[in-house]
Amino acid sequence: MSRKVFISVLGAGIYEKCKYVSGDFCSSETNFIQLATLEYLQHKYEWSADSKAYILLTSKAKTDNWEVESRQRFDGRKGTIIPYIGLKETFEHAILPFSIETISIPDGKNENEMWQIFEKTFNLLEDEDELYFDLTHSFRYLPMLMLVLGNYAKFLKRATVCSITYGNHEARNTDSNEAPIVDLLPLSSLQDWTFATADFLKNGYADRLVELSDKGLNPLMRNEETRTEDTKRLKSFVNNLKIFSQDMQTCRGLNIIESSTIEKIKSDMTALQNVVIPQLEPVLYEVQESIEPFSKSNEIGNAFIAAQWCYDNQQYQQAITFLEEGIISYFCQRHGIALDDRNKRELVTSAFTIVSMEIPKEQWKVSNFEWIGLLDEIVNDEQLNKLVKDFVAVSSLRNDYNHCGMRVGALKSGKIREKVKKCLDAVIPQLYSTEEKHISNVSSNCFVNLSNHPSDLWTQNQLEAARRYGEIKDIPFPVISPMADYEEIRSLAEYYVEEVVTLANRHHVTVHIMGEMTFTFIVVSQLKEYGIECVASTTERSVETSSDGKKVSEFKFVRFREY
Repeated sequence: MSRKVFISVLGAGIYEKCKYVSGDFCSSETNFIQLATLEYLQHKYEWSADSKAYILLTSKAKTDNWEVESRQRFDGRKGTIIPYIGLKETFEHAILPFSIETISIPDGKNENEMWQIFEKTFNLLEDEDELYFDLTHSFRYLPMLMLVLGNYAKFLKRATVCSITYGNHEARNTDSNEAPIVDLLPLSSLQDWTFATADFLKNGYADRLVELSDKGLNPLMRNEETRTEDTKRLKSFVNNLKIFSQDMQTCRGLNIIESSTIEKIKSDMTALQNVVIPQLEPVLYEVQESIEPFSKSNEIGNAFIAAQWCYDNQQYQQAITFLEEGIISYFCQRHGIALDDRNKRELVTSAFTIVSMEIPKEQWKVSNFEWIGLLDEIVNDEQLNKLVKDFVAVSSLRNDYNHCGMRVGALKSGKIREKVKKCLDAVIPQLYSTEEKHISNVSSNCFVNLSNHPSDLWTQNQLEAARRYGEIKDIPFPVISPMADYEEIRSLAEYYVEEVVTLANRHHVTVHIMGEMTFTFIVVSQLKEYGIECVASTTERSVETSSDGKKVSEFKFVRFREY
């Protein structure tokens, strides 16, 4: 069973007594939110002897609020000494089934001390802990530190953040002297949803999204009042999205070609009237855009759509696998071969080999001699003959992947993406005739202006020339110190390249780049490796002499020229 861990920071201020409330819970009257929160958590959850409470305190908090030896403090607001019992003694009078430990932390005045606090707190945690944070007295940046710590522990310790609370003493009811305990867990949950959504939209992985959806949907499905048609539809949508994601990750070609799961997803989205989990609403639109090209009527075309989808979601091995098997399936369908007939599918591969290597008919080899006529028909397919060079390139790239690059002539990892894209661009237009916008997530053409001259200052002539490449997007050119060394410039260039490449996942990108020469050279070189076109702007200089004898130069845009 997972260990429950409570973490709270103790401040150094004087805290007034009050009761803390949440729903039907009301704490005992206390100076310290830590006691009230632990009472609340015990009311809400079951805490056992192996649970732990950690109180983080600075040296000042220790003397002022943890061990108050005199049992009194001077209250500056009242100008008098008041009776005051520290948190240590307060805990000794409380009935808690688990141990409490204090952790000394620095004041957190600088970055070094911040990391000391982070490391000390993180090292307290064990694998699969359940974490309960109280942020009431977390000064300055500590609330953010605790939120980041929680996310960090989720990944590295497989921890679960179960509670984040804040005792809002300032909002207390002065008549009843009761203050609310505010639930801040939704902030952490929103981060989880953000990461999960980004994981699906960028990489096509739905596992985390499904996990979060199930947490929200399962309680609704168990309650008859909330088990509405919309809840059922959303549950079905999530389940089928998981199947679709897994089919793409594991290259389940027949499932994708048949498109039954995708049709269910589309049906669920169409029927949904109310999205009962608000965080899923923006995901629905993105999913709809992503799967719109798939259709039962596309049949083999779905394999090529899947290849493009995998490429756009950075699943390059799956992309090249779908592409090769899509080519083979295309010619199987063309020559009446069942898509799941493994032996006859090999006839298509053999036909490509025969044509590419010009093997004479007497040397052809087939496992069943009765198929020689079918093989001859495929070998003489005009469409297949046009595609031979491209198929060889696709097959070679897939073999390179499947054999982990452990062979002579293996591609460098940086070239893989470029080669996959070239194969997709070469094959798909030949075998799938629907317009490209229906087989790709690429939504439009984009002209990136990476220069010191924003496009809103361009002449009409230059704007018109740029718009022929696509919608203009300005990315300001970085300020580069003349003292910067090569490594600094290379690192900066790689950052900008990554930004452009990310944009290229959704658009056909052309980059206009003008500026500091070494930076420009590195960026252009790397972008061209990704197959992204780069252009410079050319100008014509005219010089006029003013009445006072000064020469005035004017540069007029002429054209964009490829690097």
